[in-house]
Amino acid sequence: MAGTMPGSNSVIWLDELPAAVPLAGDNLRLSVNAFFVTDGTRSVLIDTGASDVWHDPTMGLIYDALDEAGVDRADVTDVAITHQHEDHVSGLIAPDGSEAFTELDQPHVSWELDGDQSQARAARAALLERLTRPDHFVAGAHLDSPGIARVTASGDGYALEYLAPPIG
Repeated sequence: MAGTMPGSNSVIWLDELPAAVPLAGDNLRLSVNAFFVTDGTRSVLIDTGASDVWHDPTMGLIYDALDEAGVDRADVTDVAITHQHEDHVSGLIAPDGSEAFTELDQPHVSWELDGDQSQARAARAALLERLTRPDHFVAGAHLDSPGIARVTASGDGYALEYLAPPIG
């Protein structure tokens, strides 16, 4: 049975997973280390996944996922890397050793906010404040499973309110 998530008319939830969805034990494994966003003009890949650096059968599938979505790697106009963990940057190099995204302009690397700690704290505080809006969700590979939550104000700080109980 499927339905709409409470408070939303665009997010679909399922009571049962399709049989083809692999589980890790009895738990849903969300190995999401990349996101693809396009506006019809620019096509941005946010992180590039693990490529073939890990021997986890649920990881390193970015090229297959792009193919399945009908996205040619040559159509990726921009790649944004959120951080340097190997499961977020290794997909820049294809398993055969070639550059995975050949049409990118020269890379632009910036550490501006992390270089100035007070600016970094202010930027993170502003981002967290924005994320407390009820129509904002947080999804990420390094959050507890299932990796989808809302940010809520909690005293002088913030907390994650999971949309489903974390696994583990």
